[in-house]
Amino acid sequence: MSIRPYTNKKGERIRGRFIIDYYPQGAKGKRERRVYDGTEGEAHVYEKELRQQNIDRPNYINPKIADILPDYLSWLKLHRAPRTYEDIKKSLKWMLPHFGNIQFSRITPSIIDQYKQKRAGRPRATNKELAYLQSIIKYAVKTGAAQPLPFRIEKLPYKRTIPKIPHPLEIEKLIAAVQKDKERKQALLLFMWECGLRFGDASRIKWEDIDWYNGSVNLVQKGGGERVAVMTDRIKNLLEPIKKDDGYVFLNKLTGKPWQSLKCLFTEASKRAGIKRFNPHALRHAAATYLLEATDNLRLVQHFLGHKDITTTQIYTRVTAIRLKEGMARAADYIGRLKNEQTVDIKKGK
Repeated sequence: MSIRPYTNKKGERIRGRFIIDYYPQGAKGKRERRVYDGTEGEAHVYEKELRQQNIDRPNYINPKIADILPDYLSWLKLHRAPRTYEDIKKSLKWMLPHFGNIQFSRITPSIIDQYKQKRAGRPRATNKELAYLQSIIKYAVKTGAAQPLPFRIEKLPYKRTIPKIPHPLEIEKLIAAVQKDKERKQALLLFMWECGLRFGDASRIKWEDIDWYNGSVNLVQKGGGERVAVMTDRIKNLLEPIKKDDGYVFLNKLTGKPWQSLKCLFTEASKRAGIKRFNPHALRHAAATYLLEATDNLRLVQHFLGHKDITTTQIYTRVTAIRLKEGMARAADYIGRLKNEQTVDIKKGK
């Protein structure tokens, strides 16, 4: 292997860029060339990683990541939830330019770190994309097209933000301000607000999933799991007059698919209601927060939200703790005003 500075067509050296020449199949094999962006020291580390990747490699089929994607996506469509399939397809927009032309055995920690740098400022999205990369690698290993990576992909540090919770009156004003296909859209919002459903789960409800007698809905939720959600009387009263035998309840007539976004609905309804626009997912957060405050039962909230792991649900204890602090601060302010009023009364001789 060799490392040399990168030069353009004019022979000018480009600072912070190096050329690495190496022979994956040995001295008699075909030479490969890779451009590396970074310091010279980092380029030497990367060269060492490439060298280690090629020591005692068996002769197995080792396609590039892009080569295996058609089979992987076909498998994904069959074995994972439609929402997961669509999200991975969207994520490939960012992943393919960086990883697409790399063979599985050529993936190194430096290549992973370069991707993290490209996606700097979006740690949550980057970690999700790296998880999808791991899924592709796992599929390649399972089908015999690749070997497992000899290292663990390290995720970026990410601290989940505490969701902002709208007031119940704001939510009711928003729902009341909905126009056009009013019953159906209000029902969708109520599934998120009163039942705590994710938009993706609620929007994919089919008429045949609804048990009108028991007031329940069979859900295929995020990750492909199934569960039963309770349908409130408000939702039932809105949907029963327009019910059908089958098909999606919240169907976009233009696309023939379930609604994909609530952005326009929230923007227009918020303006009509005279309230500040909030994120659609805040309805689910609000439902969970107020249920926890009313019952103080975290297990109940976990079941209500359909969380497999209760640690995911525990974020709502942080929300209620903050609300408690805010309430205590208001109480302290109120007590302070009472003290001041009492002091004034004493000075006046009352």
